[in-house]
Amino acid sequence: MAGENELLNTVFVYGLGYLSSWIIIPQIINHVLSYFQLNRERGPEEKDLGKWIGIIERTLIMTFLFKGYIQLISLLIGMKSIIRFPNVQEGDKQFAEYFLIGSLLSLGSAMVLAEMTNIYFVFFNA
Repeated sequence: MAGENELLNTVFVYGLGYLSSWIIIPQIINHVLSYFQLNRERGPEEKDLGKWIGIIERTLIMTFLFKGYIQLISLLIGMKSIIRFPNVQEGDKQFAEYFLIGSLLSLGSAMVLAEMTNIYFVFFNA
């Protein structure tokens, strides 16, 4: 019975971390990015797509940190940068800054959530 409770506790804590990155963090990032106005209009599809990219990105970053594959985070950031390079190269400095702020917020929040989850297991589940 004790092993079953530990498993449920582990699933709950990891699940809470992932749910926070899927539900709470996008709201915070949207709020911060609302202070930065882009010159170009983004359609609803583009905004929704960016939200899903961020969710997947944070999920992967947290999973890499939980499993100890820190080097894969740099691969993920590199892939994202390569894909966005044409937009930045066009000389749209405002978009480049918007993209950088959003990426750093997403990366930082995933790292903080993963570390908070790890701290829980070190101090409260020992």
